[in-house]
Amino acid sequence: MIEGVDIVITWVDNKDPQWLSDYEMYLDKDDLKEINGRVRFEDLGALHYILRGIEKFMPWHRKIHLVTSGHTPSWLNLEHPKLQVVCHKQIFPNVEDLPTFNCCAIEMCFSNIPDLAEKFIYFNDDMFIVKSLEKTDFFDKGMPKDFLLLDILFHDGVFSHMLHSDMQILNKEITNHREFRKRNFFKIINYKYGFSRNIKNLFLLFFKRISLIQIHHHPQPMKKSIIEEVVLKYPLDVQKTRSCKFKRPSNLNQYIFRFINLIKGNFIPYFPNNALYIGVEDIDDLAKEIDKLKNNSQVSLVCFNEEAGFNMEDYGAYKLLIQRYLDALLPIKSSYEI
Repeated sequence: MIEGVDIVITWVDNKDPQWLSDYEMYLDKDDLKEINGRVRFEDLGALHYILRGIEKFMPWHRKIHLVTSGHTPSWLNLEHPKLQVVCHKQIFPNVEDLPTFNCCAIEMCFSNIPDLAEKFIYFNDDMFIVKSLEKTDFFDKGMPKDFLLLDILFHDGVFSHMLHSDMQILNKEITNHREFRKRNFFKIINYKYGFSRNIKNLFLLFFKRISLIQIHHHPQPMKKSIIEEVVLKYPLDVQKTRSCKFKRPSNLNQYIFRFINLIKGNFIPYFPNNALYIGVEDIDDLAKEIDKLKNNSQVSLVCFNEEAGFNMEDYGAYKLLIQRYLDALLPIKSSYEI
């Protein structure tokens, strides 16, 4: 077992000629173009800021694994001893499942990343570190720091159907709800969550099935062994997702690994008060949120994401505002850049 804490980042260059050619060819055969359109693959152009933040504010990381279809940014220092570029073909067991344009399929292959440590943190390319963090902010006593907050799942879109797929498997894992409640009670009802969240947990805890466990879109601590366990126990469900070149409502996603780890009680309870998710509705909204962020001393992690009604014609201005904020915060190149 490899010690230390690694970083896994998934990244796509939607302007890469080979990627674009493959994408357009397979998209013609896809019947869910509204959720797999090219807009879903827009690059924020901020990967270098993610790397700068990791190097400056998380210098204790062991290694960064950048997972791509094979392309890399021209500015990336490929000779860096702590960087490994991982191609999809290295981690997908079945080559016929490639090329893929499905992040859920890629996540089902994470345990196949060469030289991946047992403990790692999964970043999307819209997550940024803006203040110093310690290893113990993510892992403590060998376990991820996480929260088990129960909720009710409403089927209001493709992503909610994916979560439903996760929950179907999760509920198979709980064969005795009474024993589950007894074993995990003080990790489900915990002072770190706050009064209102504990009251909600107490109410939902006695339902016969778990409808949903809350998620937050922020860097997620994970354990490789849990992924391996899920892959071995549910090979047909995992392969069904791996074989989908584009997202499908029936797909599993990364949260199944987190959910199963939570119900096993293999985590240290906490709530991510230092993580901020900014859902952007329009450019004026983003400008206001960035101004507030500059004066928020509590935030260490921030994620920017466009809401459903965001006008993609404003995406250039959206990128520019975020890049200006990050460049003022992290103006110096990291050793991951040429």
